[in-house]
Amino acid sequence: MISRICKKIFLIFLLSIPVIYILLDVFVAYSRFEHDELDWNQDGIIQLSEIFQGAEIIKFSKKTDELICVYYVYSKDGLPVKEVCNPTRAE
Repeated sequence: MISRICKKIFLIFLLSIPVIYILLDVFVAYSRFEHDELDWNQDGIIQLSEIFQGAEIIKFSKKTDELICVYYVYSKDGLPVKEVCNPTRAE
């Protein structure tokens, strides 16, 4: 009887590890980026893999006289993911 209970507890523990990992990745991604920013391939659909990528991506902005650009790069190696540039507004 006790052996069955221990097996069930161990199984629940093993199954909960991936669920916790997935929830943490989703939380990290959504805390860093707006919903529409998570569409890395810009196809209009945010897939689960794109949410996971969001946990590994950082963004930074650069402003020039004509443009404000937001760059998204992988935090591990700095490889570019996406670049979004908009014209600055004349005030």
